Amino acid sequence: MRDHEPAPTRRAATAPAPLAVLLGLLAACGGGDAEVARGPGLSVAGLSVAERAAAYDAALHAGFDVAPGLTLLVAPEHLPRTAGLAGGPPVAPALVAALRTRGIVQGTCAAPPPPEGEVPRCAAAAPGYLLRLSEPYGVAGDTIQLYVDAERYALPDATPSPPFHFETAYQLVGRGDTWRVLREGRVPPEARTRSR
Repeated sequence: MRDHEPAPTRRAATAPAPLAVLLGLLAACGGGDAEVARGPGLSVAGLSVAERAAAYDAALHAGFDVAPGLTLLVAPEHLPRTAGLAGGPPVAPALVAALRTRGIVQGTCAAPPPPEGEVPRCAAAAPGYLLRLSEPYGVAGDTIQLYVDAERYALPDATPSPPFHFETAYQLVGRGDTWRVLREGRVPPEARTRSR
């Protein structure tokens, strides 16, 4: 699988997404904090663990063909609000447990972001994707926005495949256990690589 080819376990975008335009507008009115790259102008949504798990479940089903052959692991820290991958708040063990109960993820991996051109190494039953999840941000009413960074990982002793990663922003509407993806769009690579 090459970077210009769709990953076999990736779904096509559900909407050709004016989300990129929307993200640009939110960034423009983000309250003057130029360091905020994810959820500019938005506050963390006050969702319970169960609600968060349901929202991530909906987003991951929109982004992947979730099936028994797909291994998804969660990084122990959320994506930070600033560009890059490091420095976000910890992911609650209860959230990981809820995602595992739903059958969405198979565990965690604390691998640091690898050097450019390499992939992270994770101890797991099979190769797959390492997910870095943002916290959910409240947009308006019952709409939230969240970000998912997905990166191919390799098993500790395996010959790794070429690097492949992408970050997607999702807007979802719902509450409780019922969430639906309204829009999704790829996040530009510079949001991921700056301050790595």
